[in-house]
Amino acid sequence: MKGMKIGTLFLVLMVGMAAVGASYALWSKTITLSGSVATGNVDMEWSTFTDDDNGIDPGYDKNVADCTVTTTPELVTVSITNGYPSYTCTIVGDIHNSGTIPIKLQSFVYTVPAGITVTPSTGFIDPYGVQLEPLETLVGDFKIHVEQEAAQSSDYTFSIEATGQQWNEFP
Repeated sequence: MKGMKIGTLFLVLMVGMAAVGASYALWSKTITLSGSVATGNVDMEWSTFTDDDNGIDPGYDKNVADCTVTTTPELVTVSITNGYPSYTCTIVGDIHNSGTIPIKLQSFVYTVPAGITVTPSTGFIDPYGVQLEPLETLVGDFKIHVEQEAAQSSDYTFSIEATGQQWNEFP
């Protein structure tokens, strides 16, 4: 009788262990997900022109100096040919968010030689933190002035760079 009790107990324990093992197997599954992620892009570009494009010095009726601009997506390069003291011109432009992610502007970096003053006005006065949504544009201008200490008949070349970054990485 005692051997039968032990055999029955052993059988009950084995059936219980099998039930626990089967239920664990039903509750544990490996799921594999697959897909693709597409990210956007951060991109901004300059578009500029100058008020000296017609060859006549702004504010004067003389054709002495010449102010021209060339742009790359990140950089505006200004060239003043035959500059003279007190010559001025204005660079009008915009920064366009041509990417698919909002950007925040940080600053303008000027590499300007001695004797030249660059003064931002209108929309370019303080770009720090200005957010541009995709396809949005910030319009402004820069006043360029050749100072009195500049040498006559001099040529000057300098650049203005806009710095910015993705909106959610802005400090």
